Amino acid sequence: MQIRRSPQAANPAAPTFAHARAGVSTLDYILVLGVVMPLMAFAIPAGKLIIQLTYEMVCTLVAWPVM
Repeated sequence: MQIRRSPQAANPAAPTFAHARAGVSTLDYILVLGVVMPLMAFAIPAGKLIIQLTYEMVCTLVAWPVM
């Protein structure tokens, strides 16, 4: 992938290169907010429920011989 460089005759001290990922960090930030945050909003309550149900299952499996 080549980057086209425009000649800058007016200011020879100015850099003549362009970054390939210029402005992409904003898109990354929006993707994090739009994808990861809803995923965590689902996973945290679901994880608590899974842990609670696993604890109850283990207690039942351990205690069933003496019931």
